[in-house]
Amino acid sequence: MGKLFNAYKKSFVIKNYVDKEFYDCVEDLLVTPEVLSLEQFTQHMSISRLQHVISVAYISFLACRKLGLDYKAAARGAILHDLFYYDWREKDDNSHRLHGYRHPGFAVKNARKITILSKKEEDIIKRHMWPLTPTPPRFKEAFIVSMSDKYCATIELASSFSTRYKFNFLNLEIEI
Repeated sequence: MGKLFNAYKKSFVIKNYVDKEFYDCVEDLLVTPEVLSLEQFTQHMSISRLQHVISVAYISFLACRKLGLDYKAAARGAILHDLFYYDWREKDDNSHRLHGYRHPGFAVKNARKITILSKKEEDIIKRHMWPLTPTPPRFKEAFIVSMSDKYCATIELASSFSTRYKFNFLNLEIEI
């Protein structure tokens, strides 16, 4: 397995303080009831929204740190990028229409209620759905979070749709 996939797997044990530098960047967010409530929502099939944002944040943190970018803003923005409190798959609720386009705005609004956002963190949250949303990210960190989000979503969907892949994924040892 590649380094990127190993980093993805490692994101599942972040709560066990495997990477203290990452955890220090996001600890204040991970203990808020608002962020913790994301555990109750399924994001991509068998993965909770909380686990998804942690995975995106960890991948983004590692990439930005390696590239000498603002890894703290990337990690924090990624934790908050899907901070909305509904199941977008509910067909009966018309407020969830156009979810892919609208939820970044909901997430920014919700994030502002729990922390002060830097311009970079706000851009990360607002632009994470690019290119579905037309305005591209202004910052390199926002682009990295957007790509990390797509990478993690792809793995989560693949592991959910394929019995063989799910078995292999769930039974892999995490290299720490």
